[in-house]
Amino acid sequence: MKNTLIYLRRAAGVILLAALALLFLLLARLALPGHSPPGAYPGPGETSTPTATRTPTPTATLPPYPPPGGQGSVLPTFTPEPTLTPTPTPWPVSALPKLEMQATPGTFHGMRILYVDHAKLGFFVTDLSNQDTFQWPVWPEDQRDGNPSSMLRVSPDGNQILYSLWFEGPGTSLDDLKRNSIWTMNPDGSNKRQLVEASEDWYPVDAIWSPDGRRIAFRAASLDPLRLMPASRELWVMNADGSEPRQVLSDPTLLKLGMEAPALFFRWMGNGYIYLASDSLYAVNPQDGSLYRLMDSVDALYLGFTLSPDGQQAWGFTEVPVESLRAAGFHTIDLPENYGVVWSPDGSRLAYVTAGTEGTRLRDLTSGKERQLLPYKTGEDVRLKAFSPDNRYLAYQTDAGLYTIDLESEHMEPKLVLTDPHEPISGYRALDFLAWIPVK
Repeated sequence: MKNTLIYLRRAAGVILLAALALLFLLLARLALPGHSPPGAYPGPGETSTPTATRTPTPTATLPPYPPPGGQGSVLPTFTPEPTLTPTPTPWPVSALPKLEMQATPGTFHGMRILYVDHAKLGFFVTDLSNQDTFQWPVWPEDQRDGNPSSMLRVSPDGNQILYSLWFEGPGTSLDDLKRNSIWTMNPDGSNKRQLVEASEDWYPVDAIWSPDGRRIAFRAASLDPLRLMPASRELWVMNADGSEPRQVLSDPTLLKLGMEAPALFFRWMGNGYIYLASDSLYAVNPQDGSLYRLMDSVDALYLGFTLSPDGQQAWGFTEVPVESLRAAGFHTIDLPENYGVVWSPDGSRLAYVTAGTEGTRLRDLTSGKERQLLPYKTGEDVRLKAFSPDNRYLAYQTDAGLYTIDLESEHMEPKLVLTDPHEPISGYRALDFLAWIPVK
């Protein structure tokens, strides 16, 4: 019996040494030139393309929709495990797999303008056709300090306003974060309806519409067991009414996306992908959660002006160099130095304020033709706001007030829609254009 044990121990030792030797040979082979690790770009002579990897993830258990009382609610019952690994090297946007998108809403019968008047401390809507103006009802007391106007988003058909209540500030507590929520309301400010609320260790951050208006994507953060800091960053997609919420991304390695605060860049692009950025730009396939890293070392604050609505065109400048955009596979637009650019929703035109004496210009990207919209005036501060959803109007502001230009009219003459009253004490502009509201 003793001899048998000695024999077995020796045999086990031989097997262990053989396994170690085999592992060493495998590692050495991977380290040889021309052999890329799984998932990386191919080595010299190889033609395969990189892939974003996804590991299986359990499905979050969600309460039935809608819960009692008619208020939508998204409450994950656990902190999901890491599920996504982005492509190890930047992936060109031109090589993203094609996604099928549904058509955006069609013909509109009018346009309204949503704006905030700081002098009157309220949100207002003005109809462009007859100048009728009405004020939104005041937010309930428990929501007032959690409603940043920059996070009000109009649905593509104009029937709903999506907004996020984000409570932050010096000394933000866990109790404050637990008040974070996502809501919709009618264009007149009525019928506020909560779609997403926070739980003890999970809270939503901000939300956006899909280009067809049928879905909503929102970001969330899951706290660590001690509830001291976000343990994972998550991306969720749900129907426009808040039903069928589905988590498509959860990855604690994407710390730089800043999921614990509103994103500097978070958009559902016309190519079907959701783009997120801070120091790097990522594209997420909302259908299967595939994650692609498009660019590194970007200034996310400027991406909103740089990228076209379809997510495939861009113009470059100091903060987002054209060379980097080309390397990332974007179709680049050459523009002179300027003080602001806005894209038409269909990506066919852009307007910009020149840094010289050529005033404000409009460029048709299909024909390549360009014309002056506004002449240069010394001391006039022109701030371009947005094209209307039907691509017909352009809104801009000066110290005098809020103007629109009908781009389908013969002379494209600017029209003063709202005179700016200016704040009585500071003298600063009192009006801030927020969004167009189309009328079906």
